[in-house]
Amino acid sequence: MLGPSPLYQFKLQTFMNIQDIINEKESQILSYKAFLSETDYKVIKHAEGYEITEKTLAERAEARVKINILEVEIEELRNQLKDEENEEII
Repeated sequence: MLGPSPLYQFKLQTFMNIQDIINEKESQILSYKAFLSETDYKVIKHAEGYEITEKTLAERAEARVKINILEVEIEELRNQLKDEENEEII
């Protein structure tokens, strides 16, 4: 009995690699969102007139930018997975 074809094995490995990358990017997003949540109180205090460091403001802005970039990258990878699934496997 023959096992899976080399092409099938390759496509399966590619699928798994892409999914691993997606999982890592989603983990990074969760980390950035946790940072934003942890520093929300500082922004609220700032709105009430308290001082907040420029570093915190810059880090929060950077986290939001990175989240947006990662979300786009994840969407592109998911589209790639869909394309892979739609290809005929021999």
